[in-house]
Amino acid sequence: NFKPQWYQFITSIFCHANWQHLSGNLFLLFVFGKLVEEEEGVVGVVLTYFICGICGAAASMAFGPKQALSLGASGAVFGLFVVSVLVRLSFNPKKL
Repeated sequence: NFKPQWYQFITSIFCHANWQHLSGNLFLLFVFGKLVEEEEGVVGVVLTYFICGICGAAASMAFGPKQALSLGASGAVFGLFVVSVLVRLSFNPKKL
């Protein structure tokens, strides 16, 4: 019975399967991180990266196959993409 440790949700966002995986995530992190940084600053990028990365790892564990490995920053980078789009669209949660 697999019981993950708390730190595995954080360390998994810094591990990558190969150089292509790492370079792809770094490129997208540069593109979307820069867009978020322009509007939200460095703290916004770091918080978004960690929150989305940890949530992505938790979702992967909760909904993925039981024997699968989850690694990479894809969840964190996707979170930066979503925030960059919402910021560019001038998303206002008060309008919901």
